[in-house]
Amino acid sequence: MKLHRRDALATLLAAGFALRDARADDSPRKPGYGVLSLIGHRMDVVTYHPAVGSRLDTNDHQMVDLVEDLFDVEALRIIQSSLQKANKGPVALYRGKDPALFDQPLALFDGDRARLPDELITSMRADGAERLLLVTRHRREADLHERHGGTGSGPLEGMGYYIDGHKKMRRSDTGEIGRGFLAPFVYLRLSLLDLADQRVLKDQMISGSTTLSVARAKESFDPWDVLTAEQKVNTLLRILDHELQQAVPKLVDAA
Repeated sequence: MKLHRRDALATLLAAGFALRDARADDSPRKPGYGVLSLIGHRMDVVTYHPAVGSRLDTNDHQMVDLVEDLFDVEALRIIQSSLQKANKGPVALYRGKDPALFDQPLALFDGDRARLPDELITSMRADGAERLLLVTRHRREADLHERHGGTGSGPLEGMGYYIDGHKKMRRSDTGEIGRGFLAPFVYLRLSLLDLADQRVLKDQMISGSTTLSVARAKESFDPWDVLTAEQKVNTLLRILDHELQQAVPKLVDAA
């Protein structure tokens, strides 16, 4: 499946934002905050399989590569905007290109301290950053928002889609009922670090989601067809924007 970036990505890059690839440079900017997003360029497509007989419920996971690291770019954009609204001064934005930084988010933390590469921390401090807002994938049990509570089964992590082809769900706008639903989810961890010692000052867990009845699909009984490829990406980006705009002030307002 081919997924396309939206126009905002090109606009962001053309605007000349200070996107660094986790290395030092000669920029004269001396920001107080650095921002590093490690969501990655993949999304997880999770298909639910209910138990049959003595077998337990299972989920199949398929990782889908995106044509760009647009999730990270969008996260950097919205966090920078939030910091500017809070009058936190200039901000340095970073993207990590080492797969090791993406693949095991829990390995980036040891108790109340982060474990980022020394050269990366040195680069950020050389740029004048004293604190870092770090975005990583967060793993938790599915709790997908629906009209009367939460639904879903098994652990989810990062950003992606959960597919259930069995549960009956009502379409919110028309009341039409379909068997199955598609659920975009954004499960992330936003951490505020002191770059002097990589101590985690505060954490904010992000668990944004919604559920879309298969009744929304045109001439199809497959929940995956509820949204087009472009709509799937844009829906995740909208949830990401909303959640980060709520989370960033909670971390930095008292900082």
